Parts: sequence; C-alpha cells; structure tokens
Amino acid sequence: MLANSSMVFAGIWAALMYASGMISNVGIEAVADLAASEPDRAVAVWSTLDIVTNGLGGGNELVGGIWILLVSIAGLITTRLPRWLNVVCLITAVVGLVTVVPDFEAVEMVFSLGSIIWFLGVGITLLRDRTPVRTTR
Repeated sequence: MLANSSMVFAGIWAALMYASGMISNVGIEAVADLAASEPDRAVAVWSTLDIVTNGLGGGNELVGGIWILLVSIAGLITTRLPRWLNVVCLITAVVGLVTVVPDFEAVEMVFSLGSIIWFLGVGITLLRDRTPVRTTR
C-alpha cells in the first residue's frame, strides 16, 4: 500500500513538473512574440504564465513533499537506505509540506536543496549496494 501510494504521488508530481515546463516553453515563446508589437499584452501574458506555472509546479511543493514523506517512511521501515538519508528525506518532506503556507514560500529553496542531496544520496547508495531487492505482490 505504501509503495502504491508513493507511486501515485510520484506520477502526479512528475506530470505536474512536465506540464509546468511545457506551459513555460510555449508561454515564453508567446511573450517573446508579443514583446515587440504589444508590450502591455506581453506583460499580461507573462503574469498569467507565471501564475499558471507556479500553480502547477513552482508555487508550492505539496505533492512532492507527500511523495518524499511516503518514500522516507518506507525507507525507515525497510532500512534499505542509511538512516541519515532518511532523516534528510523527512526534513525535506516536512519543508515541502510547509511551502503551502503563504508566508513560508521561501523555504522552497530548502526543499529543492534537500531534494538534490536526497536524490544524490539515494543514487550513490543504490549504485554501491547491488543486492537484489525482493518484492512482494
């Protein structure tokens, strides 16, 4: 159940990130096209683009925080990852969840840096430990 829940939130988070990136790419092109001929309209489109992309993937890290929290819980239960890495994961998850509070958006950078440290740590751990994992279904 924990693995399935984690996969669902990972998929949602990935989809939101891709959607945000694609909308940004298309929107930036539209803003650039409008900038020379209709600068006021370009500003309005840019503002709208910013709201949409932040709403999808940049304004808060709720979905990412939930996913990382679920993975951290799984890591603590299975002890497959080093304890320090699970602690980084828990802190990162809590910080991600806090980004939904309007006055705490600045902690998004902490979430991003914690995620990078965690991803690198997981990657290095998985590359070092080549023991096959037995899955149950």
